[in-house]
Amino acid sequence: MRLDFTFIVLVHLIFFTQIKNLKNINKKSIIFQSIILFCALFGVTGGYHRLFTHKSYEATPLLRKILLIFGSSSLEGSVKDWCSEHRLHHIHDGKKIDFNPYPIEKGFFHAHLGWLFKNYKNQNEKKKIMKLMEQNEWKSELKLINHQYKYYPLYGLSFGIILPILFEVNILKNSFKYAMTITLLKVILAWHFTWMINSLAHTLGDKPFDEEATSSNNHICSFFTLGEGYHNYHHRFPKDYKASKDLKCIQVTGLILYILAKLKLVKNRKYVPKEKIYNKGKVEYSILK
Repeated sequence: MRLDFTFIVLVHLIFFTQIKNLKNINKKSIIFQSIILFCALFGVTGGYHRLFTHKSYEATPLLRKILLIFGSSSLEGSVKDWCSEHRLHHIHDGKKIDFNPYPIEKGFFHAHLGWLFKNYKNQNEKKKIMKLMEQNEWKSELKLINHQYKYYPLYGLSFGIILPILFEVNILKNSFKYAMTITLLKVILAWHFTWMINSLAHTLGDKPFDEEATSSNNHICSFFTLGEGYHNYHHRFPKDYKASKDLKCIQVTGLILYILAKLKLVKNRKYVPKEKIYNKGKVEYSILK
C-alpha cells in the first residue's frame, strides 16, 4: 500500500489544529519520541532504502523483521511501493521525467510532496519493476515482504501512531490530546526529513561524482536523514552500503551498519574502493564479508 495523500493532509490538519496541546512538553516525552523517530528513519534509510531497494548488504532474518517494523512505523508506505518507486527514480532521473515518480524538473514542491497527491502515472512500469525486484532483490524474503504489503495499514498505524500514543498515556502519564499531537509531530518530521532528499538534495549541493546528475551532496540533508544526503555519490554508486565516499562524514546509517556487521547481524556489504570512485564507466563493487 502506498502513502495516501488524504492521510497526509489529515495528519497535518489534526496536528496544526491541536498544536496548542504541546505548550507543556516534558523531557521524557521528547526523549521517547526522538528515539522512535530515529528508529523510523533508520527503518527507511537502512531498511527500505539500502537493504530492500538496493541490496547493498545482507541482514539476518531477525534484523530484516526489525527493519520492516521500523520502516512501517515511518508511515511512508509498504516496501513494495516505496522501493519500486525509488528504483524507478534511479532509472529515469534526469532522463524520462514522466517515468520518474518525483522528478525535480517539475519543481521543488512536486519533488518534495506534490508527487504524493496522485498515483504514479505509469503503473505498468511500476508493476514491471516490482516483478523484477521480486525475482531478484526480494527473492529470499518475498514471503516477509508480501506479508507486510498485505497488512501494511495494521503495521503502520500500530507502530507509527497507536502504540506510541498508548506509551505516552499509560507509561509517561500524559493526556491523550498531548500524546496524539506529539506523536503526529513525530510522523510529520519523519515524512519531511525523508522527502527533503527528493527535493533539497536535488536542488542544493555539490556534484563531485556526476556533474550531469540532478542529485547533489548536501550535508544538511545528511544530518536530518542519518546520512542519506550524499545523494550525488549515491546516484553514481547506488549499491554502496555507505551511500557516501566514506564513514567520516555525517553517515549515521553507515556507522550503524558497520557496528551491526561487527555483531554478525549484517554481512556482504557492497562498497566502491576509494581508488575506483572517480573511474568512468561501469561500476564495480567490492564486498566486505
